[in-house]
Amino acid sequence: MLRFENNRFHLDHISFQLPEGFLLENYAGEDAALTLSPPDHSFTLELRINHGCIDAKTELSYLFTDIVGLEQTSPITPVTHNGLSGCEVTCTDGRLHYYELRLDFHSRYEQNALVLVLSTEQGLHTAQQNPHVQSLLRSLHLEDPT
Repeated sequence: MLRFENNRFHLDHISFQLPEGFLLENYAGEDAALTLSPPDHSFTLELRINHGCIDAKTELSYLFTDIVGLEQTSPITPVTHNGLSGCEVTCTDGRLHYYELRLDFHSRYEQNALVLVLSTEQGLHTAQQNPHVQSLLRSLHLEDPT
């Protein structure tokens, strides 16, 4: 469930600040998924929580066995954002370019992940380095899972 409190959005046990001027394209409450885009619609940014998953590296490796036609364009790389550890990878389906970041966290009973997927028809590096995307990544914070 998406909650707004103290000028931050809370998606499950992760809180963040939306980039200034971004558009809310979609919110699926059941899936705890939020889709955003900048005013020029040059890319799409999806944030979602996956419950009961395995570690980020393994989950990302499954992308390339589970989705036909998805080509990995970078190695799966360990990353940390504000104390949240996980992995990232880039890939393409021939039409769109994707950056997927998975950050692992635990609730009381299971391992979960914040999943951020950035997609664009061109200029993936430019979208990744967008100051608003970087600001969102810096704003990620794990809330007390109790």
